[in-house]
Amino acid sequence: MINDIIFFMEIDLGRVVIGLEFTKENAEKVKIFNIDDIKEFFNKKYIPVLMKYLNSDDGLLAQFFYGNGNDEIKDFIEQSQKSGKSVEEILNGIAIKLGLEPFVEEGISNQCIYNSKSLYEAIRSSKTYYMLIDNIDLDTDNIDVDIYKMIDCNKNKIILRKNLTLNLNKGLEIQNALFSSFGSEDHIIFTIKSNVKNQSQQPKISFKDTNFQNIILICENINLYIENCVLKNTQISTNNSSIMISGSDVSNFNPTTDLSDSSALLFLNSKCEMDSVKVFGNYSNGINCKSSTLSITNSDIFKNGNNKDSYSQLWLEKSQVNIQNTQVHDGVNNEGIYIGDNSTKCKMEHVKTYGHKRAGLRSSYLVKYNNCSFEDGIW
Repeated sequence: MINDIIFFMEIDLGRVVIGLEFTKENAEKVKIFNIDDIKEFFNKKYIPVLMKYLNSDDGLLAQFFYGNGNDEIKDFIEQSQKSGKSVEEILNGIAIKLGLEPFVEEGISNQCIYNSKSLYEAIRSSKTYYMLIDNIDLDTDNIDVDIYKMIDCNKNKIILRKNLTLNLNKGLEIQNALFSSFGSEDHIIFTIKSNVKNQSQQPKISFKDTNFQNIILICENINLYIENCVLKNTQISTNNSSIMISGSDVSNFNPTTDLSDSSALLFLNSKCEMDSVKVFGNYSNGINCKSSTLSITNSDIFKNGNNKDSYSQLWLEKSQVNIQNTQVHDGVNNEGIYIGDNSTKCKMEHVKTYGHKRAGLRSSYLVKYNNCSFEDGIW
């Protein structure tokens, strides 16, 4: 028998210059190949990106300078890393060698999330983290299987400065965290998606005892579970997903960005369940359900809408809906429940509506209800 002999070789890139990509403030992506151009990005705004290149397995930042013939900075990086110098010291040292002022404050490296590993470290620790990522996608295939259960986060703050996409391929659980945008009112888009079209086989992401503030949470091909959470000024938008919300509050969503639909809960082609949920104080529809199945039990939907336009608190279209033991009341300049087409099948039991300017229930189509009270009428 002849044994195969496998040779492992470490590739020496020599003086090859590998371009480093940055995203400018105007969202323009640029690739940098020479030292003069990289100086523009040695400032606070790009610390996470520089950290990503500095700490990459391929040593991209060191290779960049080596490829450009600057052995001094390349050797400085490698020797500093071997001696255990902090990221702050290394980046400030490079800045000085480039003729720039030091710009990295002490401790900032512990507040930056730039890859899957640092995301995990943020969620599992008790510190406050700033997610300063450069519009990169975090793919859960890159996270070790042992850390898929993210628990006991000690009300950890995950502050998103830029949009985040999480490509989910396995189950993920997050507890006791706070996801918030950096600005006090600006919304950040947090997308969670998979490539699995079959809803019964989609990976599950679970948020428990977690707060969301100023977030637009977009779910595509995902099994989303939300338990005992507070969603303030936050929208959940699902497409071809399964969603369960229980024991949670969804309130005060006031969109500051252009959205095709400004409903607080927007369900499209999805299977949705809500139990013991409060939906209130949102600028537009509290719930907008299109081409989906929806079950609402033991919930309270109130004070959604605004005085400028008429948005129903609960808008149903081309859907199969079952509502039980739920109140819909005190809407702002609107009706409580609106059924917009004859293909929607709606069953109600022990549902109560009151306090609407127009009607508690507005529908020209067949609605089956039992032991319900529409104090503000049916239109």
